[in-house]
Amino acid sequence: MKIIFVISLLSIFAFTINKNADTNAAKHPAIKWCKGHQLNWKDFKGRVPVSSYNAAQTAYEVGFDVNMVGNEFKFIVTCNFLPHRSWVRKKDASDHILRHEQLHFDIAEIHARRMRKELKNANITPRNLQTKADKIYKKNWDALVQMQKDYDRESNHSINRKEQAQWDKKIMRLLGENLKYASECK
Repeated sequence: MKIIFVISLLSIFAFTINKNADTNAAKHPAIKWCKGHQLNWKDFKGRVPVSSYNAAQTAYEVGFDVNMVGNEFKFIVTCNFLPHRSWVRKKDASDHILRHEQLHFDIAEIHARRMRKELKNANITPRNLQTKADKIYKKNWDALVQMQKDYDRESNHSINRKEQAQWDKKIMRLLGENLKYASECK
């Protein structure tokens, strides 16, 4: 079972099931979240939509795959930045905006860790796999979407520098939790 949802932030919150890679995705493969790796503006390969007034947009996917190892389920939760769906207006490409965008990606990793922890600790059997795994995914996905909305609303998309600084501290603190469930960097 493989479920991957894609979210585009800052303008419209929407998700789609990602079944087929498009040609832009093949040219610009996803960037796995990894401690110490920071996004840079060269990672933002998408086209700026004419209809958007935002400075930038970060797109990512959080999904999971499950394998049977012996008589246990092994869940692989991924958190990836999508260069072909992420964009920046060149005139707005500042360090401040880049930090704001990095934190959107970090929020996704926070929830990926929470999902890894819950899936590992859930009493999942072949009989309840679909129901329990979907419930855990949905709960964490909904919390992720809500945190992204709160982050943009409270920081006013990084314009409110005081709130932006508070969110920076909060996100760093939350990344410090569940370190045991951080994305593996390979």
